[in-house]
Amino acid sequence: MSEGKSSKATSHCSESNGAKSPAILLDGFSPIADFDELTGGSSTGKIMKAQQDDLFAPVSPPKVLACVIHRVLDDRGWLVAEKYCLVPQHLQGLLPVGPRKLAFHPCVAESGKHFIFPRKIDSLGYKPNSWNQSLDEALQKVGQWRRIWPDNQAERYHYEFAKGPDGVLLEYPGFEDDLAASLSSNIIDRLDHPILEAILAERQRAMEQQKAKSDREVY
Repeated sequence: MSEGKSSKATSHCSESNGAKSPAILLDGFSPIADFDELTGGSSTGKIMKAQQDDLFAPVSPPKVLACVIHRVLDDRGWLVAEKYCLVPQHLQGLLPVGPRKLAFHPCVAESGKHFIFPRKIDSLGYKPNSWNQSLDEALQKVGQWRRIWPDNQAERYHYEFAKGPDGVLLEYPGFEDDLAASLSSNIIDRLDHPILEAILAERQRAMEQQKAKSDREVY
């Protein structure tokens, strides 16, 4: 994927006192004020979800960004990964695939490892989802250790607070730099971007499969 071309969304890497600035400026991808009026497995860098037995803590409020989600399916049609693709502000109302808000939570694991927990935010144009709503609840209260686990029957997450390890600092220095680095190769910078075309093609295949199934049931 190519880098975003908006002057608000990109910057050149530069060195100052030995430190490199992030390749992208995340504020250029934040949801616009009327974003809610729009309709519409594997990790990327440090973006990943905690597993069922993992003890972890969100350490500060999340960064909310506008993204298109590319669902990667295997030959059987099963979901194997999600790619989060940033959408610059000037394109958010123009895409053939409606973007949505994602919250990226800075977290620390009991090992001291830092990671970024992604969470979809329910918004207009997307059906309310009990998984997303319960995950929102589970990730509240920053600075407290917890475990979360899925309940497939109830279609939601559960969580419990727990005592954390001694000596692990509840902070994530460099969170925005890591988030920018994780997302910098996934930027929707034009209306005919290959990711958008892939999503539209997948939706068309799903519609055709559903129609074929309905036709078989009729006959």
